[in-house]
Amino acid sequence: MVLYIVPDHVPTGFSSYRFKQALVLGLAFFFVFGLRMNMAIGMVCMVRLPPNMTTVARNVTNRIICEGERRPSTPGASVPGAMFEWSSVTQGWVLSCYYIGYILTQIVGGFFATKLGTKKIFAVAMSIAGLTTVLIPPLTRLGGPRMGSAAIIITLRTIQGLAMGVTFPANVAHWSKWSPVFERTKLVIISSQGSTVGALVASILTGILCAALGWDSIFYVFGILCILWLFLWMFHGYDSPRDHPRISEAEREFIEDSIGQYDPKELKPSDIPWKRMLTSQAVIALMIVHMTANWSTASVTTVGPTYLAEVLQFNPLQIGVLSGGLALTIVTSAVTCAVLADYIRRKGYMSTTAVRKTFYAIGVIIAATSAIIMGFLDCRHRSWAVFLLVLSALGNGPGYSAYNVNHLDIAPKYAGVLFGITNTFATIPAIVAPVVIRMITQNGTSQEWQAAYIMGAAIGIFGLIVFTIFGKGEVQDWAKDDDDLKAVELDIDLPEKVHIRNGYISDTKTKDNIFQTNTSVNTLCNEFYGSHYQNHGYSKDH
Repeated sequence: MVLYIVPDHVPTGFSSYRFKQALVLGLAFFFVFGLRMNMAIGMVCMVRLPPNMTTVARNVTNRIICEGERRPSTPGASVPGAMFEWSSVTQGWVLSCYYIGYILTQIVGGFFATKLGTKKIFAVAMSIAGLTTVLIPPLTRLGGPRMGSAAIIITLRTIQGLAMGVTFPANVAHWSKWSPVFERTKLVIISSQGSTVGALVASILTGILCAALGWDSIFYVFGILCILWLFLWMFHGYDSPRDHPRISEAEREFIEDSIGQYDPKELKPSDIPWKRMLTSQAVIALMIVHMTANWSTASVTTVGPTYLAEVLQFNPLQIGVLSGGLALTIVTSAVTCAVLADYIRRKGYMSTTAVRKTFYAIGVIIAATSAIIMGFLDCRHRSWAVFLLVLSALGNGPGYSAYNVNHLDIAPKYAGVLFGITNTFATIPAIVAPVVIRMITQNGTSQEWQAAYIMGAAIGIFGLIVFTIFGKGEVQDWAKDDDDLKAVELDIDLPEKVHIRNGYISDTKTKDNIFQTNTSVNTLCNEFYGSHYQNHGYSKDH
């Protein structure tokens, strides 16, 4: 039997310092994705269109034109203030150079976050990102309207990508030291979902700033806000509960006794079981599901607006409003599913492995079904298309509660490094998916988009099959440490007639009797918590 103890007077919810850090990190990822997304819309405000450019409907015979929705653009029209003359190829490099830098620092980011501490890593990364963003307007103007300015902005954006590449692995490494076992999903999702909100706000705010104040303001506002975040992080962010000067003793002991105590800064590259890690079925399955999930994410965030414009023929304002609603749906679904997943695990209804696989299956089935049906719709079925888009967004929530947290499940000690490895491979679909989809949908017909959506659904289902067969939810043997304190096993005598529900003894008198008649239990509890222990129960499987 395993004794699971929750000490008395431990702060919970947003009164606790672990949840305060989740909110601060959520704000960090708000800026991480804001800086990533603002260039896509900012490009429209910065680049002057060639005088001979006109809007030509391609392959009109294969497209359904909804009356009153298609309006010709003014030939050669540019946004006021646009000053750069970059070719489409150059514009592509400006947009993709961020990911080139981003993919290079994933693994090293996870290692250094574990070795040096997440407080320093986040501080340095956000400082670099904020400063390079603020420098974009003045330095780019110095480069002139053509290749000189493009070379400068490509350099600055690549540096941004290098800095931002460490943030997601660092976030996972941070929660390996801060998240109690049964709050893990909730804390990781709350912190990382700032990225979804950041993408939403960046899309809307960038357009407003461009129209009202010019393209320079986009980079000044986001860069300055990113730098201001540092003051919040320096006050609230700490590498571990042991380092936090204001955390209560009860909360610190609760966290440390839940996840075990070790000093991650003592970790050396030679200490990491690289061969066993990279050949582990659980890691390979997680890597594959991370890649397939990122294909879906990249398809929605990068190419989704094009589908709304070409097939459903929404105007820019409608696209912005719908994108905002979908982002809000994703955040709500993700946080709700995270809370539900932790509740199910804490109550013992399902094992961690079963929770991860079940939640991911629900998400993929919903998203894949919606995508396949959506491919057969056009602007005459907008209401149904919007309904399916919302349904697909809801399906993202269960998925986030599976693969996004699984690194901490299978290797908490190496979670930052492991996330860096899987996210390195998962960044490849983020680069490739938009290119492949646009190759398939060159003419923007509904038939082409059908093929793109069916392909995306097939990729998602493939990831689900792999994760269902090979995915794990428990700490793997190669990631275990003899010193880790996950639970305390005691040899005790239970009454012959005892009611056990969901893995816990539910009768208060029986539990009190056990504590009175088993001195080892009382000795252990007093050693850990003094007089502050409650909710003592005996769990069959943690």
